[in-house]
Amino acid sequence: MARDESQAEAAELDALWQRWASHASNGFFSNIYENDEDTETALFGDVTARFTDKLSGSAGVRVTRVETQFEQFNYGPNGGTFDPSQASVTGEISESPVTPKLSLQYFFNPDALLYGTAAKGFRAGGVNQVLTSAAQGSLAQYDLTTDVLPKTYDSDNVWSYEIGGKIGVLDGRGQINTAIYDLDWKDVQTFLFLGDGAVFNVPSARSRGIEIEAEFRPIPRLTLNAAFSHTKAEYTSSLIIPGGPASRAGDLVVAQEGQEFAQPPETLDLGGRFDFQIGSMPAYARIDYRWQDGYATVARSSGAYSPDSSDVPAQKSINLRLGFERGGFDVNLFALNVTDEKLGPRFGGRSQCTNADCSTYNSYTYGATVAAPLPRQIGVQLAYRR
Repeated sequence: MARDESQAEAAELDALWQRWASHASNGFFSNIYENDEDTETALFGDVTARFTDKLSGSAGVRVTRVETQFEQFNYGPNGGTFDPSQASVTGEISESPVTPKLSLQYFFNPDALLYGTAAKGFRAGGVNQVLTSAAQGSLAQYDLTTDVLPKTYDSDNVWSYEIGGKIGVLDGRGQINTAIYDLDWKDVQTFLFLGDGAVFNVPSARSRGIEIEAEFRPIPRLTLNAAFSHTKAEYTSSLIIPGGPASRAGDLVVAQEGQEFAQPPETLDLGGRFDFQIGSMPAYARIDYRWQDGYATVARSSGAYSPDSSDVPAQKSINLRLGFERGGFDVNLFALNVTDEKLGPRFGGRSQCTNADCSTYNSYTYGATVAAPLPRQIGVQLAYRR
């Protein structure tokens, strides 16, 4: 019986190899073939009801069927293998998620609304690419092989809960919008770059935050606006692959409990526009200021962290415009990034840290690259809006 199963597996591998050989380009360094087919069908519906003059609500649900069939081959030096069984990823994925939504709105008056929403979101799973020798080289520092990487990844889903309000103030001269939200995320699809990229499913994460927007017109010609957001998004579980006995970089950390997402935890936008006349022509002057907090792109406790490149500094910019409008035309003189800010994400320096402060490390890239924002720009813009 075991011999028959072995022969069947060999025959299946041979069939896969023949199918690859009939499609792949005959290159010396890279022989790649990929064929993925995705099919999605859905049935959805919703209903809205008005319970009183001030209270209304809606409920809906979506049922989705997702099917994916995939064949991928990467054979030769670039694939790091001449074994057909290691050069292919084939199979199919099918899922039927159900995603409901419920919302309530209460109108205190025509200018004041309070709302609450609960909804479930879904993102389909997929297949990781057949990794090349670059990934094998990256994994070697952990004394691991590509066998530890998933060939496919599952769907992830999130329950989101939001409470907010929209309030008009000062007899229509001001508007305040605010929201508080909580996102509970399961099987989080997490991308990890290892020379090539692979997607893992981390068990759980959570994101909480608040957003506030305001607009105010103290005098008819002056409009002021502001927006602030604060978010705490972090993994609430870990996914760590133990390194082998000869590991130079410790364990392979995909995500660690308490690790924050690679995004600014706080942002602030301020702006103002003053409208005036140049003769009979409507004109305006505008200033905008944006600031975002710094953040880390990888967990500071992982072997992939580097103090030279993993911390994105806080960034800010100031933009100015002076223009006039007539009909649908807008002609303006602009100055962007007025203070000529140069901070941005950095690359290079130390990597594969072996202790917390990275005073010892396994790799160093000479030179440093900064992905700085565009330098100060001054120019004239002509726009037409219908």
